[in-house]
Amino acid sequence: MNAEEEKMSKFRKRMERDAYSVLVSFKDGATPKQLETRMDETLGYTYHGKYQQGGVSDMAQLLREHEKVRPFIEGRFKIVVTEEVSDLVALIAKQKDNKRKKKGGAPKTNRPLTSVGFHRNPFSGGLGVRTSPKNNPRTFSSMGRPKMQKVRF
Repeated sequence: MNAEEEKMSKFRKRMERDAYSVLVSFKDGATPKQLETRMDETLGYTYHGKYQQGGVSDMAQLLREHEKVRPFIEGRFKIVVTEEVSDLVALIAKQKDNKRKKKGGAPKTNRPLTSVGFHRNPFSGGLGVRTSPKNNPRTFSSMGRPKMQKVRF
């Protein structure tokens, strides 16, 4: 085996090891896309664009050719349970599914951002001129009642 083949073999084993270790964490198996996403979340990197260095074209081919992974329904892949990982698989099977959504930021509401009837213009220091349907300009602020402004023609 020459140096290039040895390098490819090492890289392929690393890809298989990483894919297998992340695939173990899925209770019901995973698609190659889900596996790549989880790899990026947990490991901080993926092999997207580097599969040719390991001698495969994509994650699906890597999983199909892995000896400890079997294809499952709907394009999913699951690990083959061995004595080495049987305890870990049993623990993962007992986990409950997380039905709650992640909390992130303020809740989405349909409320307007300003009070009804008032408009804040950041370019004029909070005051601005609003024209009514009758073309009656008046000043306004979100800090009180509207004030009348003299209009010059």
